[in-house]
Amino acid sequence: MLDEIVKRSSINFPWGLTLEQTGELVKYIATKLPADINYSLSMKSKVLGGSISHKEKSLKFIPFQMYSKKNESKLAGLRFPLSPEWEMGGRRPKEMELWDDVRAIIDDYFNNGS
Repeated sequence: MLDEIVKRSSINFPWGLTLEQTGELVKYIATKLPADINYSLSMKSKVLGGSISHKEKSLKFIPFQMYSKKNESKLAGLRFPLSPEWEMGGRRPKEMELWDDVRAIIDDYFNNGS
């Protein structure tokens, strides 16, 4: 069960994105959900982190990270960090639904929007 949750919480991009392209993807996700998305970039760790607050569902400040592969400058994927609650079998169906919605929007972006 935890393996399924870990897999569901991670979204690998088909190809790496520059910071400019990542900004476009974040705007695309925000428009399609619709949501407010706040984020910042850590140049040291090459991780973009932030939170999503869905405008139509009661989901506020759901954290996410976009990360790069080792020794690469482009961002390679998005993950929703799991809290210890998840590891103890806790489930948040609305949050997992958000993950699925974001995955579908990212798939659409790479297949049609980028």
